[in-house]
Amino acid sequence: MLAQERADLLVVGALSLDGRVQAAGGVLPVAMACARSGIATIMVPAANAPEAGVVAGLDVWPVSSLSGAADVLANGGDGIRYCR
Repeated sequence: MLAQERADLLVVGALSLDGRVQAAGGVLPVAMACARSGIATIMVPAANAPEAGVVAGLDVWPVSSLSGAADVLANGGDGIRYCR
């Protein structure tokens, strides 16, 4: 997937050596900045999904592994959106 194909997506998180996506600090302000900037979707560690999910008008894609993130990107996030 080329960057220009998903200019409306921001990815946040910390990747461990074993491929797990770790929780990240500061997800709420990042999510708020995305919404203000017109970025429609944010991919976050699953542990941070409730935090990002409070931002209105933002699709939140929670992931727990690098392979899970790749799967989400491959299918455009279908079936993965965080439900508030």
